[in-house]
Amino acid sequence: MLQIIWRHIDYRQHHCTEDASDALRLIWCSVPEAYLSFKEIKRAFRGIFRAEELKNIYDFYAEAVGEFSESVQPRSLQHLCRSIIRSTLRENQIWIPEGLRQTCLPKSIESFLNLEKVFIAFNEFALQSRFQLMKMSF
Repeated sequence: MLQIIWRHIDYRQHHCTEDASDALRLIWCSVPEAYLSFKEIKRAFRGIFRAEELKNIYDFYAEAVGEFSESVQPRSLQHLCRSIIRSTLRENQIWIPEGLRQTCLPKSIESFLNLEKVFIAFNEFALQSRFQLMKMSF
C-alpha cells in the first residue's frame, strides 16, 4: 500500500500521470497479491488522509492497475500463472525479457509475461465503464 501512496504523491508533485501510473501498473502486475478495495485503503490510512484524498488515492490506484473493487478480490488465474512463471524463470536464472526471447514462446505470451500494456488495452472500455459506475457510488 505504501507504493500506492508514494506513486500518488509523486504524481501530484510532478504531474507525471502516465509515468506514475505505469510504475504502479508494473509493480502490481508483478505480484500475486489480491486487488485492494477502497475499504482497505480507507481503513489503513484513516486519520492520515482526508476522505477526499483517500478517494483520489484509490482512483489513482484503480486506474493504474485497471481494476475497481468494492471488496477484496483474488487475482485471475491468468495473472497468478504469470506470477508463477516469472518466479520460476527468475529462480532458474532466465532473466526477463532476454531469457523469454530464447524460449521461442508465441509473441503474445512473451508480451504477457513481459508485463506489456498490450493486454490492458483490450479491456480498457469495460474498465472505464466500471470506473464510472464506481465513481458514482462514492
